[in-house]
Amino acid sequence: MEIQRVSQWQVQKSITSLAFQAETSCLFTGNQTGNIHCYDFKGGSEVATLQWHKSPVVAIKCCEDYLYSFDKLQNLACWNINTFQIERTHTYSSTSSLPWTVEVECAKFTPNGKYLIFGIYSLPRNITQGSSTLYMVDTKTTSLVRTFEWGLWSNVDVGHIDTIAISKDGTLLAASGLNINFSAYDGDWSGCRELIDQWCIEDGESVCIYEHDFYLFRPSEHIRIDLAFSPDNQKILFSQGEGIGGLSLWNVPPVESRRITVSAEHSGNMLLLDSPGIFDWSPTKDFVAFGSPNGFLRFVDIENAAILSKPTFPQSVEQTVHIRNVAILFEHQCSQLAIDQLCFSQTGGYLALSSQDLMLQVWQIL
Repeated sequence: MEIQRVSQWQVQKSITSLAFQAETSCLFTGNQTGNIHCYDFKGGSEVATLQWHKSPVVAIKCCEDYLYSFDKLQNLACWNINTFQIERTHTYSSTSSLPWTVEVECAKFTPNGKYLIFGIYSLPRNITQGSSTLYMVDTKTTSLVRTFEWGLWSNVDVGHIDTIAISKDGTLLAASGLNINFSAYDGDWSGCRELIDQWCIEDGESVCIYEHDFYLFRPSEHIRIDLAFSPDNQKILFSQGEGIGGLSLWNVPPVESRRITVSAEHSGNMLLLDSPGIFDWSPTKDFVAFGSPNGFLRFVDIENAAILSKPTFPQSVEQTVHIRNVAILFEHQCSQLAIDQLCFSQTGGYLALSSQDLMLQVWQIL
C-alpha cells in the first residue's frame, strides 16, 4: 500500500464537515461560519462557495446530483451540485431564540443520503444536561421518521450522547455516551456507565447495548468514545482518543438477537495507541485512518492485527475482542496542531483531513 498527499489548501475558517462527491474530483467542506466550499482536489482549486447557513455546518452529504447540508441550528438544505443553487430548505428548531443546538459528532447522513440522524442539546451544556434522544428525518420530505432513545433501559437520571456512527450499508446505527446516575442521598456516582447502544435503522429496534465501562467514579472521568463500523458491518471499533487511548474491536450481533447486553472486560491485551484521536474506517479495506491531537496521520491494519472470537449470540455475555499487535502501515505528521476532521471517499481511494492550523489536505491510497 502506498499513501501520498495529492493536494493541500490553507482555509480561512475552521472546517466542521467533509464530503466527497462520488466518481469526481470534488470535495465539499462545511465551515464554522456556515459557508460550504467545493474544491477540485486533483486540480488544486476552489470551484464554488455555497452560502445560506448562518451557523456551523455539522454534516454534509453528496448523493447523485444533490448535496445535503445541516447546521448547528437545525437548518437542513438541499443543493443542486450541477448549478450550485439551493433547491429547498427546512428548519427543525421551533423558535428563533436558539435554545437547542446540534453537535458535530451527533449529526450524520445515511450513506445513500435518504435520512439524516441527529441529537440536540440544551444550552448551556453541563453534567445534568445532554441528549438522550436521536431524531431521524427524511431528507426529501423533511418529515420525522422515528426517534431512537439512548441508554434508557434502566433507571438513569441523565443520558449524554458523545457521538454516533452509521454502518456502511446504512442498516445499523450506534451511539456512545455516558449514563449519569447520581444518588444525592449518599453522594454516590457508582451508577455512572459508559455505554454504546446499537439499533436497526429500518425498524428502530434496539439490537444490543455494549458496556464499555460499567463503573466510573464520577462523570468528569469520562472521555468521549468514538465509533466506526467495518466495511462488512460485522465489527465495530471503539476508541477513546485522548492520552494513551485504548482501542477495542467488537463483533456486531445479528439483528435477530435483539436487546442483549455485552460487557467489556478491560485487560492487558487491548492495544494502547498514543493519542489515537478521531478516526474513519475505509469503506473497502480493513484498515483505519487515525488523526491524532498532535497532528499525526496514521493508517492502522485492523484485519491482520485483530484476533477475533466467534461468540454465540445472545447466550454469551463476553462478546468483546481486542486488537493485539496492531501494525501501523503509515505515519506522517501532517500538522503541528490537532487533526479535527477525517473522511474517506466512497471508494476508499482518497482521504480528506482538516487540522486546527486551518489546513485542508487530500491523500491518495494506492
